[in-house]
Amino acid sequence: MFAFKPRSILQLTLTGFIAISCLLFVALFLAGRQVSTLGSNSQAILGNAVRGLEYVRVISEQAGDMERNARQFQVTRDRNLLAVYTERRESFLEAIENLYLLDNEPEQIMLLQQLKEIELANHQDMILMAQDRSHNSNYLSILAPSRRVGDYQGMLALSRLESISKETDTMLGFLRMQAILLSSAALALAALFTLLITRPLMQLQKAISQLGTGRFSEPVSVKGPADLVTLGNSLDWLRSRLQKLEKQRSSFFRHISHEFKTPLAAIQESSALLRDEVAGTLNSKQLRLLDIQGGNCQRLQLLIDQLLRFQTEIQIGLNNMPQALRLDKVIEQVISDNQYGIESGSITMELETVPVEVSGDAEQLRVIFDNLLSNAINYSPSGESIIIRLYIEDNQAVVEVIDHGPGIVESEREKIFDAFYQGSNRPQGTARGNGLGLAIVREYLDMNRGSITVMPSEQGAIFRVCITL
Repeated sequence: MFAFKPRSILQLTLTGFIAISCLLFVALFLAGRQVSTLGSNSQAILGNAVRGLEYVRVISEQAGDMERNARQFQVTRDRNLLAVYTERRESFLEAIENLYLLDNEPEQIMLLQQLKEIELANHQDMILMAQDRSHNSNYLSILAPSRRVGDYQGMLALSRLESISKETDTMLGFLRMQAILLSSAALALAALFTLLITRPLMQLQKAISQLGTGRFSEPVSVKGPADLVTLGNSLDWLRSRLQKLEKQRSSFFRHISHEFKTPLAAIQESSALLRDEVAGTLNSKQLRLLDIQGGNCQRLQLLIDQLLRFQTEIQIGLNNMPQALRLDKVIEQVISDNQYGIESGSITMELETVPVEVSGDAEQLRVIFDNLLSNAINYSPSGESIIIRLYIEDNQAVVEVIDHGPGIVESEREKIFDAFYQGSNRPQGTARGNGLGLAIVREYLDMNRGSITVMPSEQGAIFRVCITL
């Protein structure tokens, strides 16, 4: 395969980074030399073009203002206008002189000379008008000559820019070819090192996924840098350890179920024999005690079965992978599934939700809100309402399930989430549950980055579920 054997993922990453950086440095160095040559040539041309256009702008603006002042002076003979004209004339002539200093064509120099001669004649004419009010003006417009200077300077700038453009196109063609060759080499190196880096990481991801879903029989094998190989060996040790623990857990529940059920069956059988008066006639008090004993035996049998089912459901929940889903749609489906109980109890549902997307297990989230809604239906008096609110707060999806039943005693607000615990406040006629519903809710919320609390309430119960977005 490859002779290069990196000792760590860091060394492999740095090697790839340095190799690709060297190629990019060569490309930048060659491009830099060519761009520097083009830049030095273009800088002088562009500088002259920009300055020339700026001088032309000043000439055009001042020419317009000067001609307006001159026309006004012809009418009013106001010396203040002559002073303003003279001040603008200085800027006008300065711009012309600056334009002379640029690398101009002979035709542009000729146009500038004509413009200066016309302006000089106009200035002398205005001085004569100031000295002799009877002097008739011979003022000539300088706007047209100024425009000709501007047009020629613009044409000159365009011509020089076109020469830069042609030179730039030639260089771009060379740079394009150079970029294609060097980029192809860089991409090939990037693909190679990406494969070398991601392959062991994908192997680790697959191994972790196997452990997370409870598949402990497949050994973990990671090939790549030495540090990732070591990490793979550690994961394989963890897999072996979890496999042993899983076998011990399954064996424990099988044995405890058998050990519980065997003496329980003996007690039930002996109670049945006593009740059949095999050992003699029984009085009413003895029969009552046997009824109590039989009922508790059945309850103990039910609790054993529920404990085994509870552990099975939790283990199944650990094996599920999270997925993106709409929490508001899950709640709407739960309400639809419980529609019969809602209508039977003449209960009104008030749903206040917003579209919220979370990451979690769809079935676990359904069980969470199904248990909460079922409890609210069981505890709500006929004709009352159940409120479910869904909103976003502090980067969390918050769901509140509110009923108007007997509520939860403050001292029991944490205990009700313990397995088999049942609260003291129960409405008349409600069947006694097994005390596992809220325990499953809390376990499933822990698996889905969530939490549940019982909020203070003057009437009824308020369960508040928070799930991190």
